Amino acid sequence: MLKINSKVLCQDLIKHNIVFRKSLICQMPILKDNLYKFFIRGYFDGDGCITHSTRTPKFVITGGEDMLLSIKNKLPCKTYLYRIKHSKAIELSVAKTESVIELYNYLYKDANIFLERKKKKYCEIINCPPCE
Repeated sequence: MLKINSKVLCQDLIKHNIVFRKSLICQMPILKDNLYKFFIRGYFDGDGCITHSTRTPKFVITGGEDMLLSIKNKLPCKTYLYRIKHSKAIELSVAKTESVIELYNYLYKDANIFLERKKKKYCEIINCPPCE
């Protein structure tokens, strides 16, 4: 947590669109169709996770409803949206093994900019060839 007590600094941050709970109100940027996968991969790197339950891998991104609806509409596989209890945040998830693998191929094919630890964990969970 960062606490800023300067009114002047707070006003300057707001002018540059640095606002309280930004992830709940930000909107999908307008991009060329071929660029959305790069944006979504970056969003996943910041607000997503990949886990493995007892039976299946699970891909999750957390954020505001508008952003996640936009992301949902750009993904190549079936996704689900859930409201997080006691929160205004939404969770987008993919839990079917084939869909999680399809999503990996969509997000990382020909990618050279990504959060390495997240890609490595994704590879470990879906048993893809070793990441380089």
